[in-house]
Amino acid sequence: MVELLEPLSAQELSRLSGALLSGNPEAQVSKLGALDELSSGVLSFCSDASMTNRVKAAPGGVVFCDPSLVREQPGLTFLAVSEPKLAFSRVAAKFAIRVLGDGVSEKAVVSPEAKLATSVVVGPFAVIEAGAVIAAGTKIGAFSYVGANVTIGENCEIFPHVTILDSVRVGNRVKMYPGTVVGSSGFGYFPSRTAGGLVELPQIGIVVVEDDVRIGANSAVDRATLGQTTVGRGTKIDNLVQVGHNVQLGRSNILCGCVGIGGSAKFGDGVVLGGGAMIGDNVDIAAGTQLGMSSCSTADILEGKGYTGTPPVPVKEFFRNHLNVRKLGDMFKRLARLEKHLGIKADEGSAT
Repeated sequence: MVELLEPLSAQELSRLSGALLSGNPEAQVSKLGALDELSSGVLSFCSDASMTNRVKAAPGGVVFCDPSLVREQPGLTFLAVSEPKLAFSRVAAKFAIRVLGDGVSEKAVVSPEAKLATSVVVGPFAVIEAGAVIAAGTKIGAFSYVGANVTIGENCEIFPHVTILDSVRVGNRVKMYPGTVVGSSGFGYFPSRTAGGLVELPQIGIVVVEDDVRIGANSAVDRATLGQTTVGRGTKIDNLVQVGHNVQLGRSNILCGCVGIGGSAKFGDGVVLGGGAMIGDNVDIAAGTQLGMSSCSTADILEGKGYTGTPPVPVKEFFRNHLNVRKLGDMFKRLARLEKHLGIKADEGSAT
């Protein structure tokens, strides 16, 4: 469980969240926990009916829940709100204790030519190069690297062991989790008879990460060959994701774990890629597209709807085809019987 910076009463939580209180307004909350951990002083949430069997009698516990899920439960206090998970997450973001340190560690290496706002936190063994500009409220974790001429906006969280290479631009309220690498060279090689092998095309562009982006652990966003790679505002990237050079991600995209995106692909707003989905080079993906896990697209998707499979087809068509494939064995047997009845000699290799 996670502690709060200061205890809050159920009544205060009701006022802050706009939730309708049912139970003890004086119930004090000092910790955040799962439904299974409910006890006195613990705040949790219940977002759908399937979770109600996990709500146990816990005198003093407080639960954000949908209004339809409020019930008589001795000792429990309910805060009824239309989006309980959202209400809970806002409390967690604003009041939960986080161990982030204070100021610039004596063990950090900060160039005298870097510009850091007075409220910036830098952990031990972090390195910040010349020309870097870091705005107020941003926190740089231990062992992270911020390259030359990087700009980072306000209230960002750069967790330990993150690498942000030269000239990358990062907006406000961005989170980068451990192992993230932003601005490494794109994968650009071409064969040359004159040079006698593969030649690397210099990757001299930049990466722009807009406001409110989240980049998960061990993910990589490559620098552009020329111009810029862009991660659009509000986009959320899971762990182990590869974003190639010159990719243009729209606003509020969701890239689940192990997604791979080839160079110069272009996404509209609100695109969702399931885990392990792959997008080829120079592919355009329409706004609102949802691509199922492990799907692969090497051609443009022009209509924003749900697809799955390789190559991707609309979800309903995919499952209809899948059901038909499962019937093929029986269909071959029926065909063989029909051929035998008609005296047709089956071709070599046909079903028997």
